[in-house]
Amino acid sequence: MAAVSGALALCQCSSEAPPPPGTVRMVDQQAIALMQEARAKEAKNDLSGAIKKYRRVVEKHPLSREAPQARFRMAELYEARKEPADAFDQYQKLIDRHPDSPLYRQAMARQKEMAFGAASGALTNRVLWMFDVRMDPTNVTEWLKHVRDNAPYAPTAPQAMNVLGNYLAARGRMKEAIEAYQNLVDNYPNSPLAPTAQLQIATLYRQAAADGDRNHVNVARAQEAYEDYLQRYPNSARAGAARADLAAMKRELVAQQLEVAEYYLTKMKDADAAVFCYQEVASKGSINPAAAARAKARLKESSDLARDQQITGTLRPHESYPERFQTLPARFLPPGRFLRLPAWRHQAAQAGTGPDRQGMPLCQQLFGAPRRYAGDRRLGG
Repeated sequence: MAAVSGALALCQCSSEAPPPPGTVRMVDQQAIALMQEARAKEAKNDLSGAIKKYRRVVEKHPLSREAPQARFRMAELYEARKEPADAFDQYQKLIDRHPDSPLYRQAMARQKEMAFGAASGALTNRVLWMFDVRMDPTNVTEWLKHVRDNAPYAPTAPQAMNVLGNYLAARGRMKEAIEAYQNLVDNYPNSPLAPTAQLQIATLYRQAAADGDRNHVNVARAQEAYEDYLQRYPNSARAGAARADLAAMKRELVAQQLEVAEYYLTKMKDADAAVFCYQEVASKGSINPAAAARAKARLKESSDLARDQQITGTLRPHESYPERFQTLPARFLPPGRFLRLPAWRHQAAQAGTGPDRQGMPLCQQLFGAPRRYAGDRRLGG
């Protein structure tokens, strides 16, 4: 008897905490009466009064059988009043606190419809009782993530990430859009949406590189994204187009390496860096023949200039030096990132005790992207 009275007492407490697992919901006459009062308010079109009654049920009688019904109906009324944020919140509380309710799946279905509608612009929010405006992007982003997290193994999860990626991309939020697409590809690789998401990642990086900011990092990442797509989906319908786009990204990277070389030669007057970049470009004639031809011409000019200046002091070959560095005069030894080696380090290198240059990176890895100068947006940092 004491146990029954204790359970009834719990039903009367004011608490928004989740019901304890395994709780048996007792018949609660007060909750039933409040539900009847709420329905009577609805019949009189007093939606605000009905919501207050339903709220008393979930706050004062959270363990009653009527609590999930009251919360679901409260959410529906908020939708009717064009208050979607409050409606979504009530659906979420039902999902969190009443997973055993028959209304659980219906609440998730409503959340999906609301989130997808908000992303498309079909769902609006009423302001000042008369103006319908689009949902705040923060709400849309959070809602779509809730749809994913509430059922992470259901088909709705990758669908939500795809909608989120499209929504963010349309608003120019490239980094966040790529994260959403990457989440889809990584966590749902077998989803029919995964191939398109992978291509979207490549496309966004390519657009970022083309829209006035030819940062070589974006071009390189676009290339990687196309390579990932072809590795994962080599027989897809869009594989041919992806291969063509990949070839274009490789050509662009070589063209950017040529620009880096030209920058060092003409802007920074650093022939050391320019020579090594030209050598890299000249070795990639199969990827970008025009750039390779230009680089070879520049290398010939640099070689003639070196002879004219009578540069001497060839470094002694060292086993840790890459082969191509051994035959170059001391002046052409890559001195580091933008900085020339001081005299004592040249002497140490000639004595065979200089810094170990084994595994020297290639052109852009060695020198990085050149520093920007005023008004120049062609080369990324």
